Amino acid sequence: MQAIDTEKSWEWCRGSSKHEGLKTAKALVMSQLNNWHKEWLSGVQAGVMRKKYTTERNIVELEALILVKAAVDRLSNLCAAMYRAHNELNDI
Repeated sequence: MQAIDTEKSWEWCRGSSKHEGLKTAKALVMSQLNNWHKEWLSGVQAGVMRKKYTTERNIVELEALILVKAAVDRLSNLCAAMYRAHNELNDI
């Protein structure tokens, strides 16, 4: 996202509906992640998480994280499409 806002080669996308869609999809993913999810996704070992949180909390948070998958898939698909378009426009 930062490249779209700053790099000249992404100028074609800046402010477009695709760019807005990408920002919206990212905001949706970020709004669905809490601190536990971010900690888990940062690569904290499962053993550390088991010691830090109760089993019940870990189960609830992992189930909630699974529900974020659809939003992550949408963001991933949008990113891939934008990257393909960028490569085609720049003959990469």
